[in-house]
Amino acid sequence: MSKERAAVCAVCGRKARRNCSALDGFICNSCCGARRGTRIDCPPECSHFPFGRAAYDKWLRVDGAWQPKSIKYVVGKVGKEEFRIKAENCAPSWLEGDPAFIQGADIALMQYLTIGKGDGTASIGEIWKSEGWPGLNNDERYMAEYRCHAIPAILEVQKILDDTAMECIDLLDMERGRFIVFDRNTARSAVRFARMVVWITHYPHFTRLTGDGVHLPDRLYESFLSEIRHRAKRTMNSISDEAVKRYLAEHFVEAFELVDELGAIMREQMIASLDADQCRAFYKLLVPRGEIESILEEKPDFEIDGDRTLEPDDPPDVSYYEWLRRGEAKLIEKEARELIQHGDEEEDGVGVLGSVRLTDDELMVEVRGQVLYEFAKKLAGSYFKKRLKLVDEEIIPIELLLEEHADSGNEPDESPDDIPPEIKRQLMKKFYEKHYSGFLDEPLPMLDDMTPREASRIPSMRPKLIELVKLHIHGMDRMRKEKGFEIIDIDWIVDELGLDELK
Repeated sequence: MSKERAAVCAVCGRKARRNCSALDGFICNSCCGARRGTRIDCPPECSHFPFGRAAYDKWLRVDGAWQPKSIKYVVGKVGKEEFRIKAENCAPSWLEGDPAFIQGADIALMQYLTIGKGDGTASIGEIWKSEGWPGLNNDERYMAEYRCHAIPAILEVQKILDDTAMECIDLLDMERGRFIVFDRNTARSAVRFARMVVWITHYPHFTRLTGDGVHLPDRLYESFLSEIRHRAKRTMNSISDEAVKRYLAEHFVEAFELVDELGAIMREQMIASLDADQCRAFYKLLVPRGEIESILEEKPDFEIDGDRTLEPDDPPDVSYYEWLRRGEAKLIEKEARELIQHGDEEEDGVGVLGSVRLTDDELMVEVRGQVLYEFAKKLAGSYFKKRLKLVDEEIIPIELLLEEHADSGNEPDESPDDIPPEIKRQLMKKFYEKHYSGFLDEPLPMLDDMTPREASRIPSMRPKLIELVKLHIHGMDRMRKEKGFEIIDIDWIVDELGLDELK
């Protein structure tokens, strides 16, 4: 008899097979579904509670049902045409068709449900709640309570807990501290200290991402936040984190557009800072070819380039030379040290200035970068004097070269790789072990030329030190994801410097 009584629902008295720890007894499926989370305080470890930590797939099913119902409700309030226009306006400009509408609809839905008109008018989410959530079942009502308070955030991943969960912070709500985010797709690809701008919903036991967000690269973070604060001040007269959240909520598509815009600006600035234009000088021979060859042979700068692949329009009498940075050409290392310190090097450590093409009636000098080009022309004038006459020049900007490469659609040639993977791993491991063995005692510009160890002893330097170590850990984690194996673990740096914030 006791066994039969134990298998009775504690709510309705019917037979039950589901144990409910919150009721310290059994509960039938019907009462569980109608009361969990609302009239029963379900524990987070309950596998039947979609909003606990042990029912990931159940949450997905609730979400899959809630989403179309919420859109249907909103469309019923604002009309199909208004919703369509808003969804189109909320989609990033580079998306088209169904992907644009789907992403725009997600953002539009969040804005309708969470934001009023600013004149005290209730949001549609508040109206829906006041009506008692018509059209929703118990689980969907529970979801709506929290989804209608979703907020934009700048998430920073602190730890990857497993392939479904991450420990994160919101850089616009630091007082909240760390919280658990459930998202399989993001957790599988994320690395520590990666940042993203995204809508989030805080539930009692975890946080979920709501809709698509945008990855925020480290190099763009400061510029992005500064610009968003500027826009928030212009429209809301405040640069507080709360104002930034409100601004993002109302203009979330700008996060996508701004990251894209800042990335393009940075790429343009980087390209503009490169002195890598393709420069060519064409000289007419005023003497027999043999005189020019004699000069090329006597100068230590020039070596016959026997490996050079001939161009289709090269004449049969063509000869190519490498113009090396030795002899008088080595002077460029003093004139443009910063420009060439990472230039091409041969095995013996001699850098390459450019190349020379010689035919019976023409000599062409080809150099990358206008500083090197001007130097090469001056040196050519010194070497050949009145034996040559400059008749033409060609300078192709690096921007055009990059565009031509992108438009060609050609993949770079893959040379055969005969280095075994295990040897590669060993070489990479040795390289990074050597690099990080002296890392703590190396003066670094990011730390005002202090070493990490010195900076760790100065409280005012702690924010810069934390940001530096984040960048290094983020980089090693990203490399591990890309390479598919652990190179080295540098978490010991956190302990060595006493950066408990990063644990």
